[in-house]
Amino acid sequence: QTEDLGDNAIYASELGLKNLQRIVPELEAFAFKNARNYDELEELYTQVVNQLNRYCGHVATNIGGVYEYNKSMDQKGAVYMAVSAQRQKAALNFFIDNIFNTPQWLLHEEIATKLSKATLHSKVSAMQSRGLNRILSSSRLNRMTDYQNESGYSLENMILGLSEGLFNINNPDKLERNIQAQFISKLHQLTTKESKANQDVKSILMAHLNDLESTIRKLEKKSSNSINKAHFASLQTML
Repeated sequence: QTEDLGDNAIYASELGLKNLQRIVPELEAFAFKNARNYDELEELYTQVVNQLNRYCGHVATNIGGVYEYNKSMDQKGAVYMAVSAQRQKAALNFFIDNIFNTPQWLLHEEIATKLSKATLHSKVSAMQSRGLNRILSSSRLNRMTDYQNESGYSLENMILGLSEGLFNINNPDKLERNIQAQFISKLHQLTTKESKANQDVKSILMAHLNDLESTIRKLEKKSSNSINKAHFASLQTML
């Protein structure tokens, strides 16, 4: 990881994210120096989103992560050791705070007038989807069930924390509605016969899907606009 500072990818990625936030308002000025149209602006904007996506990849390795230490047989200590619960929770919070809760700084109003809101939404939504798929990969979830005793961070705790982060607002915006629906779809996908998730993972996810129904029903009642009421009603049919 060339962007990492020391051994803490989460801290390094938070610093990198702050740099990107400072860059975005200047993108149009950067593009204006070299371009006659807005293709250069779109390319620069895409590079920012791609860089944030790389940070997500670095951070995601901590969730369900396992350290491997190269040791000879005469050296003491474990060869494989789970990432601590504290670091796994911090990694999950990075995604919730900076990726799944809409990163408004990426929906820069002035850039949207040049590239269109649809373009910005599409690029940010794709990044959010990649992040969700990283966290909910079957191999990662399987590993969490294998190492939860050593790490002190169970799959149940991770899924609950992720779910609470995704459904913590009464009136989500367009991108937040999309990632909520993707979360439910992904959980269903992981519980199918074709899924490579182990049986423990499937059981935990099925139980969570059942628990989600009451949460979403409450959100529907609290919602103050028709789009979100329809959204939460639709989510209930997906359960």
